[in-house]
Amino acid sequence: MVINLAADANEAMEVFRKISKAIERFLGSLSIDYLGFIPSDERLPLAVKQQRAVLEIYPKAPSSRSLTELAKTISERPVERRVNGSVQFFWKQLLQSHQQLERNGGID
Repeated sequence: MVINLAADANEAMEVFRKISKAIERFLGSLSIDYLGFIPSDERLPLAVKQQRAVLEIYPKAPSSRSLTELAKTISERPVERRVNGSVQFFWKQLLQSHQQLERNGGID
């Protein structure tokens, strides 16, 4: 699970704990993993207004940095099987595209 628009890591963990408790109470055997959080920052609404990815136009924004770290975390997680259409594949491709942009000087 990724907590979106959290003020900080403490708030994100508190939200995760509450959701985790609800899942345990109502769904029993289902478990979820905490993967991180995307902080709220002033660049997010600007990117939305421009209809562009925050990572693309504000790569140094806190949310962009968190997205990059999240992509690394997800792409490096061991899985039992690899499927080209999986969520891990999506994050790995996103991370590789971002790294290529950085190498080519296309982002700040």
